[in-house]
Amino acid sequence: VEDGLAAANRVGYPVLVRVVSGSPLVLGWLGKAGGVCGVQASSNLPSGMWTNVPGSVFTTAADGVVGYTNTLDGRIWFFRHVQYP
Repeated sequence: VEDGLAAANRVGYPVLVRVVSGSPLVLGWLGKAGGVCGVQASSNLPSGMWTNVPGSVFTTAADGVVGYTNTLDGRIWFFRHVQYP
């Protein structure tokens, strides 16, 4: 069994992984220095509606693992990584 970050290296595109179990929710992905990225969330996948998670859009300082921490509110959420131009 490989960890999520090893999978991200293998597939060649952003993979969002849960870095730490429990609360708060810590998500991570591989980023490039100077890249603008963020996290979006949806509570209903079939709707196709995603919203930016407040405070999650930022410029990556260096190449490597980027992390974002969010407190869960008890509802079921789906998250995805977004890379902006």
